[in-house]
Amino acid sequence: MRTTNLGIYSGVVDWFFIVMIILFIYFFVSFTNFTPKLITNYLPFKSTLWIRLLAIAMLVIVAVYFGLIIMSHLQSFIDAKKGSVDPIWLDYILLLVVNLVFGSIDLWFVHSFVEPKIANY
Repeated sequence: MRTTNLGIYSGVVDWFFIVMIILFIYFFVSFTNFTPKLITNYLPFKSTLWIRLLAIAMLVIVAVYFGLIIMSHLQSFIDAKKGSVDPIWLDYILLLVVNLVFGSIDLWFVHSFVEPKIANY
């Protein structure tokens, strides 16, 4: 049995997509962890559990809403170009851009808010 370069390429691309999805989940979870902490740090009162839960719920709802909008626009673009282009690369590019955005925001959060607290201890 002989393998072709196309089969190897397809397997690598599939694993790349799985890794991108795992990174997206990691970056989004860390983003939803950092954001409510930053919001509650600037509030004058100490009872912040409900505010953190509300902020997390709002972030998840907004992310799902924007994800649905983006995916519907992407699907309409795919339907318009059906047959002429293999549009799966659009999903890969979109996921890569979203990962870069969330990853850079998370790095900024860690650099700006977590490392100074570690240095003060």
